[in-house]
Amino acid sequence: MSRLRARIARARIANARIGERVSIRPYRGTASAQGLFLMARVLAEPSWGPLSSRDPHGLDPADLGRHLVRRGVPGAVVRASFQDQTQDVVTDADGYVRVRLCPDRPPPSGWNAVELLLARSTFGSARARGQVWVPPASARHLVISDIDDTVLFTGVANRAAMLWRLFVAGADHRRAFTGVARLYQALRDGGAGGGAAPAENPVVFVSRGPWGVYDVLEEVFRRNGISAALGGDPVVMLREWGLTMQTPLPRRAPGHKRALIEAMMAVHPTLPVVLVGDNGQRDPETYAAVARDHPRRVAAILIRDVAGRPPSRRAPARWQAWMDHLGVPVLVAADSDSLRRRAAMLGLAPADPSPA
Repeated sequence: MSRLRARIARARIANARIGERVSIRPYRGTASAQGLFLMARVLAEPSWGPLSSRDPHGLDPADLGRHLVRRGVPGAVVRASFQDQTQDVVTDADGYVRVRLCPDRPPPSGWNAVELLLARSTFGSARARGQVWVPPASARHLVISDIDDTVLFTGVANRAAMLWRLFVAGADHRRAFTGVARLYQALRDGGAGGGAAPAENPVVFVSRGPWGVYDVLEEVFRRNGISAALGGDPVVMLREWGLTMQTPLPRRAPGHKRALIEAMMAVHPTLPVVLVGDNGQRDPETYAAVARDHPRRVAAILIRDVAGRPPSRRAPARWQAWMDHLGVPVLVAADSDSLRRRAAMLGLAPADPSPA
């Protein structure tokens, strides 16, 4: 079966349309001594003009044209190399690969390179270098956060407004909530106090948003000081919406966020998890299911109240009952500073200095 899939992959790549070039687009991932997770996409796009600029401020006509007609290459074989390990992964129907490896030896903390190669191809060649973040031994928690209506105001409940903010508004027009940079820096630093060094907890952002806004999100995070607060560009995991002329609405993927959360937990099996989200959609229910199915792994759940509900109704009763039964602290607040201060009370973030 594997030989047949490889043969199909070679045929599909070899039969790429004349005038197209194939490239590999890696997305930042994460790793530890116990595992590695990285996503990438094999793309075919017109060969005229320079490679895509990925400029979030605006697209020149040639760049815009390539974005409109570029496509994922299904069935391509990508060879991923890390340390002394090599793994061949076949792209899915949208051209994505998910690289999962177990390192031979503990990788050094910081960014580590994963080499990606289009393998066994008769249509040119493509290489790329992905990056995975390895937290130091001082890390105490794994922080996994939603993006839309948690970090950035998106208005997911208003579908038309959400689509405009995602696809039309550039980085100049995306608005982060006040205090988010300070909140995520505090969660990254952990409950360090008394002059102790920051924990440098790994922070991963997961969202149901489309991969097409990845570059815009990068710029938004930089402009709002979030990247600086995290010590560099963040690890962001999105999803493929599958938009076409025949299917102009995002395809359903009800288990997407939970699957990503559990993949991140598998990479960092020794770290308790802090889940951050909002109550505008289904984050509370998703996080409750994770806590229920992974006892003693969830250290706390932080929820931004964007629904404007009174305090007594900010969390669904069933969800709150689950969390009480599991003993998972739930922090709900309407602003970033309140969430940060409450996280500090649980030892998840540094406490504010006492007034003189």
